Amino acid sequence: MLDGAPRYGVVVVNHRSADLLRRYLAATAAGLDDAVVVVVDNSPGVDDRAAARAVVEEHGWELVTAPNDGFGAGVNRGVAHALALGVHAVLVLNPDLALAPAGAAALLAAAAREPDVLLSPVVVDEAGRVWFGGGALDLRRGSTRAGAGAVGDGAVDWLSGACLASSAAAWRRVGGFDPAYFMYWEDVDLSWRARAAGLRLAVRDDVVATHAVGGTQEHAGSRRRSDLYYVQNCRNRLLFAGLHLGLADRLRWVLRAPWWARRVLLRGGRRQLLESPRPLLSVVGGTLGGVREALRPRRRAPRAHVAPGRAGGGARRLVVAHPSTELYGADLQMLETLRAARADGWDVELVLPGEGPLAARAAALGVQVTRADLPVLRKALLHPARLPGLAVAAARAVVRTTRTLRRTPPDAVYVSTLTIPWWVAAARLARVPVLCHVHEAEEDQPRVVTAALTAPLLLADRVVTNSAAARRSIGPVFRSLAERAVVVHNGVPGPAATPAPPAPGGPLRVVLVGRLSPRKGTDVALEAVAQAVARGHDVRLRVAGSTFTGYEWFERDLRARLDEPALAGRVELLGFVHPTWPLLAEADVVLVPSRVEPFGNTAVEAMLAARAVVASRVQGLAEIVRDGETGLLVPPGDAAALADALGRLAEDPALRARLATAARADAVARFSTERYAAAVRAELDRLASRGPATEPAPALG
Repeated sequence: MLDGAPRYGVVVVNHRSADLLRRYLAATAAGLDDAVVVVVDNSPGVDDRAAARAVVEEHGWELVTAPNDGFGAGVNRGVAHALALGVHAVLVLNPDLALAPAGAAALLAAAAREPDVLLSPVVVDEAGRVWFGGGALDLRRGSTRAGAGAVGDGAVDWLSGACLASSAAAWRRVGGFDPAYFMYWEDVDLSWRARAAGLRLAVRDDVVATHAVGGTQEHAGSRRRSDLYYVQNCRNRLLFAGLHLGLADRLRWVLRAPWWARRVLLRGGRRQLLESPRPLLSVVGGTLGGVREALRPRRRAPRAHVAPGRAGGGARRLVVAHPSTELYGADLQMLETLRAARADGWDVELVLPGEGPLAARAAALGVQVTRADLPVLRKALLHPARLPGLAVAAARAVVRTTRTLRRTPPDAVYVSTLTIPWWVAAARLARVPVLCHVHEAEEDQPRVVTAALTAPLLLADRVVTNSAAARRSIGPVFRSLAERAVVVHNGVPGPAATPAPPAPGGPLRVVLVGRLSPRKGTDVALEAVAQAVARGHDVRLRVAGSTFTGYEWFERDLRARLDEPALAGRVELLGFVHPTWPLLAEADVVLVPSRVEPFGNTAVEAMLAARAVVASRVQGLAEIVRDGETGLLVPPGDAAALADALGRLAEDPALRARLATAARADAVARFSTERYAAAVRAELDRLASRGPATEPAPALG
């Protein structure tokens, strides 16, 4: 076993072939000290599974058990398991493939070094004949070739799934194998999508693997192939055409289907036809099924990879677009959305604008994470001088995103905010059901700006807001939006252990968690502390949070304020802190002095931590905190009122304790993750079935 995080992953799908694992995989893995080996076992019988488990335990590998829903779905599970462990590159191997450790290491190192390239070695059969030297795809004839000289000096059209290396980034970019292909043609399909995504395919001539061709198949005779071989080879050729080709090419492939069927059938020899009609019936059945796939009016959507231990063939696929990569309130809430969708059986792809801690948290939930360099609306971009550039960037974003959704259409798109409206437009253009979850509540902006920000919501199939205030904010221009929006209050996870009461004595310990920005009222908090100290109260404030890009000036102003005598030594700016529970546990009081706050996860977290809360009487905070019962509310932006509340709590420890106890009980009852997950699952089900919201829905929670 590895002591630290593995650098590479080796993935093998096992189906009743434990002996092959011991013979071939063990030899390959023996020389890979920095790789984790993941065996996905989809064997049907108890004895076969026990045999596979024994081999895996003998060598210290990772085991993922799964139903037999195909080679591609199995590989996807294994790769997802390896990616969750943090590998940089993966190598997919057939169990009947012999590859020297040095060759495996070379492929993995090259894949990690060149993240935009998929790699295969030259593969020979046991007689030394080239079985795969680069795949060629003849679009006119609808045929493939892979032996010696198949591609000549031309570009490689497809790589073999028998031995395929990919960087983690490339795998996420392509989305893994499409489980619609039970077996055969799944590697041609993946290669096609990889090239469409801008990846390059390459064959390493200096690495040679040996394939015991057919070693994992169930033969009924010396040459005869399995019924599944005949069915899937004939069907999946036409499935590929139906998914990726235009009408003229599809018709051409259908017309040549009898030629392909004969070619596949004769791979098992002519003698088999004298022994049983089953090969012929299998070829005919597979061909007819493929014709149906090729001529479907609407193409089937390739599915993203499946998380470990989850059935994949019939799972619905959800694309979630989110504008941030950090771990603040809206980001943490989005993780709860992902958790709810995964628990309900969705395959989820999360699209983020860049790198950040959020990606690792999402991947740990079994979510595929991809990056897309798309614009995010910020107030700084709404300046008249920047609007032309924003318009161009928005148009490009819509075009790019529409193409992506059309290339591999999901069952639904979930847009996590108003600040990336191009996703809503793109989903509509791609004819994919789309839900927009509104976390904003801008009620004081010009009507024309409100119209511009909320107009994209008219294209959404469903609209969810995180508070009644957010629902009100989207309705001033287009009243129908507020009428059909559904309010789902956030679900906030609490601390791992029941909070202990604050330590008695000493100064009043106050905490503020949130972005350093005027919206969050950090400046109001500093002024309130200064006024409370001037009135004779011993108050200490700790602020956890960082700035948005473009608001560095605000942090400079805050630090300048800290140097003034009234606050000297009384305030700490801690920067970003996660998790915040230890910080909250050290507090007597938590401040949420926002000027604008659509919901207020920080207030709920403080309540779950059993701490007294002082919050602004504004928007979502007024829905969360019950003044005098579960906390204290003050007018937004009023430092004097905030100082009064601090003084009142400093002088009355019993009031602090009463508010904290009531706050925790109320938060557990109203803002649980279980209630939120149930509401999200219901909304996703309605979205996938395009069920309309015919009447205003009450707040759920």
